[in-house]
Amino acid sequence: MKKLFIGIDFAKEKFDASIISACGLKETDVRQYGTFGNDKNGFRQFIKWVKINSVGTSETEWLFCGGDTGSCSIAMSKWLYGKGFSIWIENACM
Repeated sequence: MKKLFIGIDFAKEKFDASIISACGLKETDVRQYGTFGNDKNGFRQFIKWVKINSVGTSETEWLFCGGDTGSCSIAMSKWLYGKGFSIWIENACM
């Protein structure tokens, strides 16, 4: 079961992220927010930030989710998937 939900709002130069810890439908901790560069250096900083804010969970309990913004979301989606993380990309138009 996933316990850590990481929402991503992609843009050309940067992306915003939020971390929500939950058990079922109940949030179990204060939400965390961050902004990172939309490049490999930013991706690495992002994962370090998630690890710092994911105390008590393993990487298999994390779920990354973001909107499909075309070229703005492709690089990170491929990078996360290549690292073995669970990622959902949703239709950004809905």
